[in-house]
Amino acid sequence: GIVTQLRVIAMDEIEVPFDVKYFERDPKLGKPHYSPYLPQISEYFLLVPDDIVMLRKYTRDIWFDSKKSLPYGHGFGSWKGSETHGYPNIAEMHGVNFLNRCSMRYVIEKYNVKKPVDLSPVAVALGMMKEQNLLAGFYGYHSGAFRNVGPHKAHFFMECHTNGGCRKPNFDDIFVNIQGDGVSIEYRKASAKTEQMWKNWFERTFPVPSRFE
Repeated sequence: GIVTQLRVIAMDEIEVPFDVKYFERDPKLGKPHYSPYLPQISEYFLLVPDDIVMLRKYTRDIWFDSKKSLPYGHGFGSWKGSETHGYPNIAEMHGVNFLNRCSMRYVIEKYNVKKPVDLSPVAVALGMMKEQNLLAGFYGYHSGAFRNVGPHKAHFFMECHTNGGCRKPNFDDIFVNIQGDGVSIEYRKASAKTEQMWKNWFERTFPVPSRFE
């Protein structure tokens, strides 16, 4: 059989140093606050939303500058969910976040907010790391500069909302957030031609079914 280390953990199984009352009511914004307290979480970890696909070969150099021994930081657009306390908003709920456990815990415990909307621990943690020169570089949304340092000479991330102007799957990126009409079940249906175009692209790009399918 297939050996997997996949483990599903509910939020109420995670021991956290804050009152969970308002966090349980807003799990979408609460998830980043819980993430660094997951059992056996590593020093660096990924915080990733749904709708993300990876279009390049996996390598650690996507996340980390081995010469500087430091991670990269990225921004993912303009959507803002929680307060950033003077640090740049990075729309972390849309992209692929490579995070430091200790930095995240420090920020969460320093601000000690009652509601998840009052703090974006991801934006603040990365902002503080940048201030202290603990990032190899920080790259804004779809930054061309990352092409010069990343392993695939590609953009790190693109957001493709089919109901927001993204019409065709023409990507030069490592990661893409794909959602919207004709793609996501929670959105409206699109024309039969559009839905077939996306179906063909997914089947062509990922021809081997997931073991979860």
